[in-house]
Amino acid sequence: MEQISTIDMRSMGFNSDWNFAFVASKGASGGILVAWDTVLSLWSFVPFREVFFLGRIKSDARPMFRSLIGGDFNEVLDSRDRLGGQRITVGMRTFADFIAINELADLPLGGSSFTWARGSNRSRLDRFLLSGDWLAAISEVYQQALPHSVSDHCPILLSPKMESWGTPPFRFELAWLENPLLEAQLVRWWSECVFTGPSDVVIGKKLRFIKGKLKAWAKEQKEIALGRKRILEDRLMEIHLLADSGSASAEDLEQQGRFIQEHKELRRNRIESLEVEGVVVSDRERIIEETIAFYRSLYSADGIVRPIPQDICFSSLSLEAFAGLEIPFSEEEIRIALFSLAQDKAPGPDGFCLAFFQTCWETVKSDLVRFFLEFFEGALLDKGTGATFLVLIPKVDGASKVSDFCPISLVGSLYKVLAKVLADRI
Repeated sequence: MEQISTIDMRSMGFNSDWNFAFVASKGASGGILVAWDTVLSLWSFVPFREVFFLGRIKSDARPMFRSLIGGDFNEVLDSRDRLGGQRITVGMRTFADFIAINELADLPLGGSSFTWARGSNRSRLDRFLLSGDWLAAISEVYQQALPHSVSDHCPILLSPKMESWGTPPFRFELAWLENPLLEAQLVRWWSECVFTGPSDVVIGKKLRFIKGKLKAWAKEQKEIALGRKRILEDRLMEIHLLADSGSASAEDLEQQGRFIQEHKELRRNRIESLEVEGVVVSDRERIIEETIAFYRSLYSADGIVRPIPQDICFSSLSLEAFAGLEIPFSEEEIRIALFSLAQDKAPGPDGFCLAFFQTCWETVKSDLVRFFLEFFEGALLDKGTGATFLVLIPKVDGASKVSDFCPISLVGSLYKVLAKVLADRI
């Protein structure tokens, strides 16, 4: 489009409270529309080629420029921003240097990993970059990739508001075990807490006790890690300068690649918005309501008559195999099942991955064996042992509808081991 009018904006759902700025397209490239709510903020937009510069020129103490730059930069920041991208280019390094020198922040992108698509090519070319003063003024801000329309670039929503979905659940990080001192701490914490009751309840209480200890420990380690990261970032900048001058060694470049892989940007694992009947909704309660309604309808089977299989002969167990099912569980049987499971299987409500139990096997094995013996003797499982997280996993990149997600169940670590032992025996 060569121009956008107020009438066009109204037709897209923007009322009179919204102002906008527009840069017309040039042939097949360019063309940007930015809209903002004038009731919530007073911003001045200056369109320049394919990027918008935004600044707020108001401060209680003194004039201060809070800057925001957004648009199609026609460059990616690192190899993860391009589908199948591997190597680091000069353009990527220049873009990263520009962000660092101007003290801008690149926010995580929700909704999709990429903002541009053409054929099988995917890249994140569009983004918002914010200054530190801007972030200090509005601490909670995020950018969201919305569904594509007629353009090969998707719209980007920048919002200073974010629905609270509650405190994130605890998760035992596999990387913590790289600390050589942690294993001894875990053994000491497990041994010093003594509880009574059914074995699964006791194990649950011990895990909650260790969870509290780990939160305090992780906070201390994070402060130490931040100091180390700053040193590495300074070293990375030196390597960038050496690479630009052509004097970087193979060891320097290897260190650079290792740093980028180890410090990948964490993305928010939550659904910020959903497309419902062609309209994008971001209200938390509406998202929950639509999700529940969709799966309730999907898994309902009212009035369906299912066929009953007849005249089917199933193979039966021999007397020897049948007797083997009733043998009490052994310590070795439990150990083999536990160590055959992946260390990093997604944790359930207890927050502990199986790497914790494998690392501390010699310490926790007596409690696990007691749990299996009680289960064999007919003890009922505590409701907390069988508690489950239902998680929606995107089936496609840029998932925007409920049907684009697949529900999976995340059970607790104790239940995982029990299910594996039973499966192996059968």
